[in-house]
Amino acid sequence: MKNPLAYHRAVENEQHVFLLCIKPRSSSTAFQRIINSSNTVWIWGEPRGLINQIANLSQQIKNVGDNEATKLSISQLYHSYNDNKHMLFYPNAIGNSDTTVELVNSAISNLLKPWAPKLKRFGFKDVEQVYPHTLEFLKATYPRSYFMFCFRDPLKQWPSVCKLFLENNITEKNLEVFLNQYYWMAKGYIDFSKKNNIISFIENEDLKNVNSVNKIINYLNIPMIDLSLINDNVGSLHGDELENGEEEIILKSDAYKIYNEMKSISKSFYEFK
Repeated sequence: MKNPLAYHRAVENEQHVFLLCIKPRSSSTAFQRIINSSNTVWIWGEPRGLINQIANLSQQIKNVGDNEATKLSISQLYHSYNDNKHMLFYPNAIGNSDTTVELVNSAISNLLKPWAPKLKRFGFKDVEQVYPHTLEFLKATYPRSYFMFCFRDPLKQWPSVCKLFLENNITEKNLEVFLNQYYWMAKGYIDFSKKNNIISFIENEDLKNVNSVNKIINYLNIPMIDLSLINDNVGSLHGDELENGEEEIILKSDAYKIYNEMKSISKSFYEFK
């Protein structure tokens, strides 16, 4: 039987790529296709919360293992068995937390393992919240990985999101909920990025510009991509016009303020030598 940690240990220091996009219709699929066209990185689709869950489980196991009651119980259970005298108190004994954490951490590598055998670099794209502690977990687990944050002007994104709802027969739509989620996702990504000196924020329109895309792939240490993907066809679908009052609501929102903050960070990314 193969060591289940072998693959993880072989790839944990590769330059993996994680695409974190602010809500649907932010050109996450276009970004994914552009990077995959290099044939040097395998970017999977949206993991539907699995990455958050693995990170949470890893931390939960670590917390149990680090608990003083657990440590005392493990020690007393061990001595009781060695002496075959079970007079000690060990109700909280639960063992092997360190090796279990290793196995749980390796689950992401196995989940994201490319189906192309020669590839060592992998990643995923997501349009739902990847929590700050999960980002820190990914950074610690894959220290040479890249984090790319893709965003879109909410004035254009909201009509496209509404069109997505229409296509999927979802009748309920709420602009305030969308703007609130947009803000908190962006804030979490900005806070993580500031803490770790990351400035790779990409507006979806940048994926239609050859010079911008070249800057991105050079940053990711990708040698070449399919240039034919850099056109309007990879952009997010356009929605209908904004309804009455929606433009004013968006422009006055915290979401729009943080959108402008991401634009400022993005500008520094392209100016960085």
